[in-house]
Amino acid sequence: NCLPVSDGIHPDISDAYTIFRERMLRYPSVTGKGKVKLSTYIIVDKRLLHLQIANAWKRYLSVSCFIIADDTLACDSFRKSLLLEDMAYDVELKVKDLTQMYKQADGWEPDGNTLIITGDLKNVERLLTCPFVVDAIYISFIRSWAGSYLVQNYALLDQEDCRILDALDTLPVPLIFQRSPADPAYSWSSIKGSAGYV
Repeated sequence: NCLPVSDGIHPDISDAYTIFRERMLRYPSVTGKGKVKLSTYIIVDKRLLHLQIANAWKRYLSVSCFIIADDTLACDSFRKSLLLEDMAYDVELKVKDLTQMYKQADGWEPDGNTLIITGDLKNVERLLTCPFVVDAIYISFIRSWAGSYLVQNYALLDQEDCRILDALDTLPVPLIFQRSPADPAYSWSSIKGSAGYV
């Protein structure tokens, strides 16, 4: 059931930001069952998910559903089964490839706050084309950022990373750099400023 990235279903990635802004104007809030305001968050974390990460973000964002959006993991039934067994506790956990995310999100009405986890910045651009509203984007771990404060690691970013982060920073939702809920949160402008870029 694993479809290639160039599936002919997703809109062109170059239009992702326009699509997302237009959707935010049309649907400024998301209502779920009982018309309660529900939130959807995206987090970029190369580690994807383990119990410690899940518990921390679950409490911080009052999350009741985790969705791992990752093409490789979605196609690996063995790794996926291990993850689902390890994460068997009181939240819903789904593993989907990005094409599934796009196809199944139309009309999506979650039962609670949802955290979508992906391991690659480029995947965020694809997620922006999915037909749901996002309340915030968190950047946690990218490649070798693990174990170091983000403001000290601007030099580890490549040109493509910076292009995507510059574009994400123009969206009408918070872009938050935070290793974990227990750590300080930074903006993209503060990270660039600390590295001597404005």
